[in-house]
Amino acid sequence: MRPSGIIQPLSAVAINQIAAGEVIDRPLSIIKELIDNSIDAGATTITIDLTAGGVNKIRVHDNGCGILYPDLFKLAHNHYTSKLTTLTDLYNSPKLGFRGEALASIAHVATVTAASKSLDDSVAYLATYTDPESPTVSPTHHETGTTITVCHLFDQLPVRRRFLKSESAEYQHCHTLVMHYALLFPGINFIMSHNGKCTLNTTTVDTALGVAHTLFDQTQHLKPIDAHYGSVHIHGFVSTPQLHAGSRNRQYLAVNHRPIKSMVINRAITDAYKEQIVPNRHPYCLLALHVPDDHVDVNIHPQKRDVKFLDEQAIYRAVKHSVAALFSTNHFSIDPPPLPATPPTNSPSPDPIKTTHSADALPPQPQPYAPASSSQLPNWQPATLPSTLPLDAPSEPLPFAPPTPKQPHYLQVFGTYIIIQVDQSVWILDQHAVHERILYERIRANHTPQSQPYLSPKIIALEPAHMATYTMRRAALDQLGFDTEVFGPDQIIVRGVPALFMDTAIEPWVSHFLDYADDTPDDTTIHDWQQRSCKAAIKAGKRLLPADVDALIQQFLETPNNYTCPHGRPLFVEYSVGDFEKWFKRR
Repeated sequence: MRPSGIIQPLSAVAINQIAAGEVIDRPLSIIKELIDNSIDAGATTITIDLTAGGVNKIRVHDNGCGILYPDLFKLAHNHYTSKLTTLTDLYNSPKLGFRGEALASIAHVATVTAASKSLDDSVAYLATYTDPESPTVSPTHHETGTTITVCHLFDQLPVRRRFLKSESAEYQHCHTLVMHYALLFPGINFIMSHNGKCTLNTTTVDTALGVAHTLFDQTQHLKPIDAHYGSVHIHGFVSTPQLHAGSRNRQYLAVNHRPIKSMVINRAITDAYKEQIVPNRHPYCLLALHVPDDHVDVNIHPQKRDVKFLDEQAIYRAVKHSVAALFSTNHFSIDPPPLPATPPTNSPSPDPIKTTHSADALPPQPQPYAPASSSQLPNWQPATLPSTLPLDAPSEPLPFAPPTPKQPHYLQVFGTYIIIQVDQSVWILDQHAVHERILYERIRANHTPQSQPYLSPKIIALEPAHMATYTMRRAALDQLGFDTEVFGPDQIIVRGVPALFMDTAIEPWVSHFLDYADDTPDDTTIHDWQQRSCKAAIKAGKRLLPADVDALIQQFLETPNNYTCPHGRPLFVEYSVGDFEKWFKRR
């Protein structure tokens, strides 16, 4: 007699619990699935109540369209959904939820009840899913909408429960998730409580920045972004380089209204700030991308947080260039009056790159500046730059006039900091950091690496996609010091490279460049620019003449990226009249 073998079918319970482990791994996963369903149901208010970090109890209530009575019996069936019937529907009219796995998975790892009244029913019903396939349904009292209650998470899976973190850690994960949805859907009221205490409420605001004001400190450093780059539309907000954190927990990403995680977008954000903030720090942002539905695949993982873009290079370029452009065009959130015209001067300004500048290059033996009385003060105007200061005006005018302080004088303190009043605030500038940024931007703008010719030019074969990218990005390669041209249908010839690349395997580097179209200077070049600008800048402790300070202020306001020095230190701090009133207990 032949042995029956050792391969046996799994029980239905084991199958469902194993599958549920991929969808539900902590309270955050449950809350995400329930919020997705509430939004798909058209809810305008969503309330989330947690007990013990969501491990003991999760309750999500919404005022959406509700669940029909017959559907309550199928609610926890695996792969049952009202969102689509074929895979094509996923890309034609995508919903946040679509796999039909969430409630079935939750019901196999916790105790679930659902109370709901649909718009078409006159009676509300309560369903208890002790057995997900055969729930108990009875009439109850409930307004139009749905309340899902999940209790005793992983009680039947003690190994999985031991992997959960502390109550406070699990709650923090849940709170961060709800913040993500609140920022992404500012038109929906989100109310969250933990252990009976309200911890989040967005009912009084209806914009992403308004929600941010209720969640973060220092929101004056958040700038709105609304940019189009090819088929990609990006909106939301980003922080100036002055506001950053030690992790990416304050970076909220979305594509087509779906909260996501994306290494491509994270890398683009990092590169956009590369010359703005110190390493290993991360800016705040909400970046909501809109792309054609058939350009992104959301069906990558059961938790639906990971997506795959059809053209990752296009996404990278769109995010990086849109964010970086914001700093060079949108400086300060003030609307200053026009600046009085400054009489022209015929004296040429020195070349900030070819001339070596230091604090000793300033006029000899300057005297500390003592402001005159208010009756004797002239109208404040930026003085013409003396030939001793390397601060020549930019060749093209910027699209805004710098603000004129209400009071026509400033104060230099400790030989390092310059205090001025601008509208209803006071700015304190670090003269060395300000001058360093001015010089850095000019060195960068005038940087043209010399190409070193190869003794034997190198021919590189490119894939068709790389060839198309090369056609668009050849000018960027030229600016970086590469001497290249088309050599054949799918080939380019490299005749020369910058000196730093003479010993580099050029073919892999070109392939990488065309993969990401990254025109950010390499770290060695950036370090060289930083050193040159730092050594040439006015030193801390150097007393300046009034004309020098006027010129420094004028060109600080006209310099792009004027939030931080090239090393990431702030150029200025700003205090509003409200800050002063708080200090002096006036309010």
